[in-house]
Amino acid sequence: MIIERTPLPGIGTCHATTTRRRQRVGVIRHRTGRRDVVVYDPDEPQRVAVAVPLDPNEAHQLAGLLATCPTCATSDDDGPAAARTGPASSTAIAVIRDEEASLLPGPEDAVVVMGPRAAVEGLVHRLDGSPAGADPDGGPR
Repeated sequence: MIIERTPLPGIGTCHATTTRRRQRVGVIRHRTGRRDVVVYDPDEPQRVAVAVPLDPNEAHQLAGLLATCPTCATSDDDGPAAARTGPASSTAIAVIRDEEASLLPGPEDAVVVMGPRAAVEGLVHRLDGSPAGADPDGGPR
């Protein structure tokens, strides 16, 4: 899936993609923190047919529902979502992107994690695809 990133001067950024079923969808990230989930008209792929505005908490909760992590838990308040990895779990408490906290990590994001060392290292290996026991430079730990 290719996600197109389009700056919207004075507004924020639009991230959009076309699904396998040829439906174009996107998210507009406003500078204010508001997010709009948008569905484009199938006959005119540049025209928005439906826009659903979400406040930051609603966007956070929806992102948790869409996340591909094994399990995601969100609190009822505005706290961060937690991605848990198992019984001796580490918890991804925040993803930092462009000085904003986000739920889903991308290749250039910094992920803030807490938990026992072995669990944190296991999460690092899952995120970066490195074999367990290897340091980020490829050598043994």
